[in-house]
Amino acid sequence: MNEDDTVGTYFLPISLISSSGDTGFLPTFGPCYINFYGSTREYSDLPDEFDDLNMGKGEGVAYRGRALLELKTKLGELPETSIESIPDDDLLKIQKYLRRRNYKLHAAFLSATMVTCIDAPVEFEVSIGNYGNKLDSGVAPCSSTTQPTNAVFDGCHYYFLPWSGTKPCTVVDSAWEDISFRLEALNLLLKIVDSLESNMERVRISMRTKLPLPELAQLLISMLDELLVDLKKPLPQPEKGYHLENDLDRNMQSYRKVELQEIIEHVNKVRENATDINEAMVEVESVLQRIKNLAIEPQNSLPDVVIWMISNEKRIAYHRIPAYEVLYSANPNYIGRQCGKVQSIQMKFPGLKAEKEKYEIPTLLRVKLWLGLAKQEDVWHKNQTEGELAVFAETYENQVSILGSWTDGSLTMTRPKFSDVQGKISLPKENFVPPTGWKWDGDWYINQELSLLYDKDAGHKTYLEDMYENQSRIPVGTWGLNKQPWTDVKSDPVTPKDEIKLPEGWKWDDDWQIDLSRAVDEDGKFVTCCTYVNFWQIRCVKKRN
Repeated sequence: MNEDDTVGTYFLPISLISSSGDTGFLPTFGPCYINFYGSTREYSDLPDEFDDLNMGKGEGVAYRGRALLELKTKLGELPETSIESIPDDDLLKIQKYLRRRNYKLHAAFLSATMVTCIDAPVEFEVSIGNYGNKLDSGVAPCSSTTQPTNAVFDGCHYYFLPWSGTKPCTVVDSAWEDISFRLEALNLLLKIVDSLESNMERVRISMRTKLPLPELAQLLISMLDELLVDLKKPLPQPEKGYHLENDLDRNMQSYRKVELQEIIEHVNKVRENATDINEAMVEVESVLQRIKNLAIEPQNSLPDVVIWMISNEKRIAYHRIPAYEVLYSANPNYIGRQCGKVQSIQMKFPGLKAEKEKYEIPTLLRVKLWLGLAKQEDVWHKNQTEGELAVFAETYENQVSILGSWTDGSLTMTRPKFSDVQGKISLPKENFVPPTGWKWDGDWYINQELSLLYDKDAGHKTYLEDMYENQSRIPVGTWGLNKQPWTDVKSDPVTPKDEIKLPEGWKWDDDWQIDLSRAVDEDGKFVTCCTYVNFWQIRCVKKRN
């Protein structure tokens, strides 16, 4: 990567930071952070299919950074210089906009179905900005990923992760500017939009079913009354000592106040003078569009929540969720639409692959998300009444197989004896110390990978048994059975093929056959030479149903 390479793009439409008319204002913005998104962060010297995302062509899939921006428009002559240094006085003025507060992002994964990655364990990563991203070493690590789990066949067509009664939870600690007064106002307006759209659909259905006119009129009046109640709810105001508003905030507040008052007057006229249902619905449709125009926040400096599906250390699919949708507020009117609620997330492939394989679903997640101040974290825990939250310390024991024997002391061992799941960080069991106020609930125990709780043929109507016959000899000698004559693909010993007993309800579909569809000779043998000993191996397969 070079210094002049584009790594992220941000678009700031003039129409969102200015307004026309009597209450209009010239383009203005900030001081406020803008967030950049681009391609995946696995860099390569060669161009790849995700490079266009850095230029803003398509939805960025990875957070790249942020910049503090202020924009003002003045009438008059053009300045003599187009670029100049920021005065020291201005640098001091913006310091107050840099204050941050601690936030917690919680996620509870309920199910993962329609999983397409079946060749390696699958895990999910939750991040907001750089926080929670495993690739970022500039922030403190946190429990942002689920435990890697192998997918299990569902007996029909898809695969799922066998979480069963133990649902993985993640938590991400982060620090951001408190712009809740902006996002809470946005959430209130979005809720009004959702409520009005739902009520309008109810009226349309009633019109299609040809309900009597008095009942239709009652539905219309009820919808308008509910809309008036929603429109009269006060927009949140900045709190002194916690929030800092800028010129655009004040302009937006004035603009919204005037617009909402005009909308209220318009709705009252429709309610009092409506004589035709169709004409009234046209008027309500125009009201809906005006509210949608207000439900925009150009100064949203809180990065999106990103969920990644990772398999074999590769990022396969993702989903971006605006932070305000899961933002908590003490006022029920200002809570994000998806805060703490179960939502179904259809993940998608990044970049051009999303369009090429638009009919393929990488996975379907059911998950709860909650974002709030650290001091409000108890609200999340109190609402999790479906189960008991348990916190575990985990480490992975690593061994290597040499001539059929497992050991952790070989020179070929490239991982620490105990490590993280990727084998990169040494995590000896004796180095774990519980935090202040905590204590261990028991001793270390082996926690089997969840897919091992299912039989290897679970959900299948037909299943292919396979094993390898191994023989060896010394040069010029005769072939004979190896010390472990029958093994699986990992060279672990298995039951000889003639001694395998079928599970109850199964029957053989054919006899054992030698697999010739590999790099083998005409007899199916794969011959190797090691020092003074020759080996050959044959793969045998047999189907049952």
